[in-house]
Amino acid sequence: MASWSNPIDWDVGQATCVQRFDDRIIDNIDFAGSHGHTGAVGDGATLATCQVSGSNAAQSVYQYVTIPPFTPASIRANDSTEIDSVAVNFGNFLLSNSDPTTVGASVQYLADLHTGTWAFQMYYGQRSDAGIISVCIGGTFTGCIDTYTNNGTLQRNRLSPASNVSITASGQKIVRIIATASNVSSTGYRGWIEHIALTRLSA
Repeated sequence: MASWSNPIDWDVGQATCVQRFDDRIIDNIDFAGSHGHTGAVGDGATLATCQVSGSNAAQSVYQYVTIPPFTPASIRANDSTEIDSVAVNFGNFLLSNSDPTTVGASVQYLADLHTGTWAFQMYYGQRSDAGIISVCIGGTFTGCIDTYTNNGTLQRNRLSPASNVSITASGQKIVRIIATASNVSSTGYRGWIEHIALTRLSA
């Protein structure tokens, strides 16, 4: 049915997700019948267990990256993880200096992004002492989110409007979130990060 460098022949209807399938050499594929292989020899590449990518994989627009807030690459000031059963993903990351009325706390995450236009959105918390959060992706300013509300009780699960950023070279990018300012009515610069989402809009 198919010719491989390390041959495996399947019967019609037989499941192909066999044990250690990822260990096979994915190369020189020649499909029988009307199913032609349009790529060049060696076009396939094993990425991870049961994941295969062709040489033009970066052209696929339908990509979605989510970042839980609890595993940052680095932090500045006394940023901390808070666990709350009613929040998105059962918790949030608190962005705050030791003095919550002082600006400058930040957190950095890492994300693997292909070239193209990506939309950034974030679930966050609002409160009367919350600040304005700025976002940079790959060193490019992406936008600001004003997380202030006049309610003294933390308001959960707010979703920011989408802001776009252009990625000109594929690779691992730094997603930096920093408390940069404050609403004139706010009493502080705190920030509650609940979840980060990046959606690829175009290649």
